[in-house]
Amino acid sequence: GGALLFEGIEYGLTVNHTDGTALHGEAYDAPWDVIDDGRLRHVGHGAFPWRYTAELELDIASSGFKVTLTVTNIDRRAMPAGVGLHPWFAAPLSLALPAALVYPAARGHWADVPTPVSGATDFRSLRPVRWGLDAPWAGLTTDTARLVVAGVDLELRWSTTVTTVMVNSHEPFGAVAIEPQSHAPDGFGRLANGAEGGVAVLQPGEQLSLWMALRPHRPVGG
Repeated sequence: GGALLFEGIEYGLTVNHTDGTALHGEAYDAPWDVIDDGRLRHVGHGAFPWRYTAELELDIASSGFKVTLTVTNIDRRAMPAGVGLHPWFAAPLSLALPAALVYPAARGHWADVPTPVSGATDFRSLRPVRWGLDAPWAGLTTDTARLVVAGVDLELRWSTTVTTVMVNSHEPFGAVAIEPQSHAPDGFGRLANGAEGGVAVLQPGEQLSLWMALRPHRPVGG
């Protein structure tokens, strides 16, 4: 319903999804300013109850690329905040994800506490990603995942601020999203309820930053 509870006060956010939620926040669907080559900035425009800036930096080289997303609290009061990146990869795709835990579905959402991976949720060894997968993985044991896309090995690394990796295989798109995040889904609700995986609390002037880097390797079997 777009309700955000923080420090005993309920704020109303703009509902932007058919399921009645305020999905992904406001910055992902708003204009960003070009600061210089490879740097974009967004200044919170009021849909979120706190003033903030978000900056996206792209570092592209022949060996791969790195994306860094940083949010800064420019308000005069503490602010709840989370950051995440949402890259899509063409299917079919195989994945090795160093995650020991997964949040199982519960009553149409995800459980408050993750459980050990097993069977179809265990991606600690390389395996194909099937359609219809939509879950957050946690308990990350390293900072690197492996993807095999169109016969090419890819190494996906992330910063220490990443606590959860969401995997969404969406057949209508013909693609799989591998999403490093600083928190589990419904991070604001988790923070309010004291559940595991909540978003961070930034004091005035504090920042939260997250990066991911993708590096291609030689073709499989090459």
